[in-house]
Amino acid sequence: MQHYPKKNVIFHITGGGFFAHTIAGDLPFLLDWSASTNAVVIVPEYSLLPDYAFPTAIDQITEMYCSVVSGDAAPLLGFYADKVIVTGESAGGNLGAALCVKLCVDRIVDVDAILTQKKLAKMRKENHHAYSSQSGCSKTGGSSSSGGGGGNTSETGDA
Repeated sequence: MQHYPKKNVIFHITGGGFFAHTIAGDLPFLLDWSASTNAVVIVPEYSLLPDYAFPTAIDQITEMYCSVVSGDAAPLLGFYADKVIVTGESAGGNLGAALCVKLCVDRIVDVDAILTQKKLAKMRKENHHAYSSQSGCSKTGGSSSSGGGGGNTSETGDA
């Protein structure tokens, strides 16, 4: 088996109303994201309307995603995927969300492990708050949240 480095991946799905691929408008922020995260951006193409109907595009996107995360595409890409984030703009956001749902419903990703991690994180947070309240500590500082842009994002975790 060939050794390839591991790289984080931004798996971005373009918009275009399912009739076109609009990568040109996405390039500026994709280049910024790649530069700031040191992640590789993968922008898969999928079959478009009117020549191809549902579910062709989501099936193709799922196949490409699975090829990247499974390592099957490593000889072609020259790396194995480490962490993968799925993003999409407009129709691509729709496909990105549909991909995440399909990965869970079809049990392509380990949903039980994801839920267990979320439950453990929630328990740690609750225990931390309970401890802070009991010890007389007060929470100082503010909280921050990150606003979203026009597209959808979802981290799918380790590949």
